[in-house]
Amino acid sequence: LSFVRYIRAGRREVDNADMLDTYFAVCKEMGLAKPLPLYQNSLVASPRLVGMLRPGIILPELDVDEESLQMVLRHELIHHRRRDILYKWLVQLALCLHWFNPVVYLVNREVDRSCELSCDEAVIRHMEETERRRYGDTLLATAKTGGAYSGTVASITMSEDGRNLKERLRAILEHHSGNALSRA
Repeated sequence: LSFVRYIRAGRREVDNADMLDTYFAVCKEMGLAKPLPLYQNSLVASPRLVGMLRPGIILPELDVDEESLQMVLRHELIHHRRRDILYKWLVQLALCLHWFNPVVYLVNREVDRSCELSCDEAVIRHMEETERRRYGDTLLATAKTGGAYSGTVASITMSEDGRNLKERLRAILEHHSGNALSRA
């Protein structure tokens, strides 16, 4: 709850017309009838989907082009469509109840990893190699944004620690129509 309060306190609605046009175009392309609220917060470390009851997308201060922004938004909206935040909350509940069990920590790590790899695959499914490289560059760019708060307990983020990011980048570059991401 403190994480959500922290994020909400520093957020501001996106008012950039070009960014909103891009967002609404991605929502329409994905068949999302009611777009989620779109915010910016310079304190967050990476783009993220936040909130289970009132979900919204929080972006850091990104300096990316329209195509990269589309990829970021598509990734976050796929998390929303798949209800990944619900899975993360269920795992957090299991962690609270079974804090003493190391297996639950492994499950938590695997759920995080699987959610990210699955979303990456959905985003790059029909992309050529150059577009996949651009997506990988976008992941790296969002990982570099910094931000004072990088917690992921109540959110789904586009980037995370170096080892997972390296695995995601390798899977993106090695992707073939035979689901390379699910083998990664």
